[in-house]
Amino acid sequence: MLLDALKAEQFRLWRDKGAVIFGFTVPGIGVFLLGLIATLFVKFVAKAQIPGQVNLGSDLVGALTGTGSPITQIFFLIGAAAIFGTDYRWETWRLQTPRNSRLNLMLAKFGVYAGATALALVGMGIGGVLAGIVRAIIEGEAFEAINVAAFGPAFLRAFVAAWLELLVVGSVAALLAVLTRTNVAAIIVTLLLAFAQAIIMGIARPDPINPPWDALLTFPGLSAQVLRGGPVGIGGATAQGAELATLFLLLWIVVFAGLTIFLFMRQELTRE
Repeated sequence: MLLDALKAEQFRLWRDKGAVIFGFTVPGIGVFLLGLIATLFVKFVAKAQIPGQVNLGSDLVGALTGTGSPITQIFFLIGAAAIFGTDYRWETWRLQTPRNSRLNLMLAKFGVYAGATALALVGMGIGGVLAGIVRAIIEGEAFEAINVAAFGPAFLRAFVAAWLELLVVGSVAALLAVLTRTNVAAIIVTLLLAFAQAIIMGIARPDPINPPWDALLTFPGLSAQVLRGGPVGIGGATAQGAELATLFLLLWIVVFAGLTIFLFMRQELTRE
């Protein structure tokens, strides 16, 4: 029954072209366009050249770090709101609940969001690589050899960190969609929380290399940053506490997804 719910939810998302394009496709296109604009600006406006050879491995990993920005998260919130809030908007829950259990229906939504997010991250990585190739063509720059031994762990950490961070964002949006029964509130409130987290982190300034455990627990964005290896530009040092950061990110996902399912199982859906 869960497999049936997954297939149905996947089909419904695929039919929602707005959510597919603006929620999960635009981030990859945006990474490519930003890289292209940066190259053109430096080349033809600043009359300079980006230093260093083109390293496609670094471009791929760097493209995945953008998920920590609330601006990038807006697009994934559009996709999450479409998945978790559309049934309230169109009052279609009453058509689905007789055919499958509420637990399976909600688990299917989380599964589809997780899969769509993973594919969107692949698209962002491809966008970063294409931007690097275009830069090499425009500047006539050579490609730097990729250190496979260093690239593998860096890519894995960046991908897992971005994926888990976006799953936290999606879980918060899902909870708000169930609480408010509207996808607009899910987008706006979650976005405000993301900006608030960024502002508070800027004020608190936890140690980015060896952060305390309570800071990792409080700020999912910091946990994702630590899992990536730390912020760019701090001496190339690798942040400590990746295992604890991963645990806390998973904890946030379980808590918010669990609350969403708990409330949905007890929600009155006579009208929806």
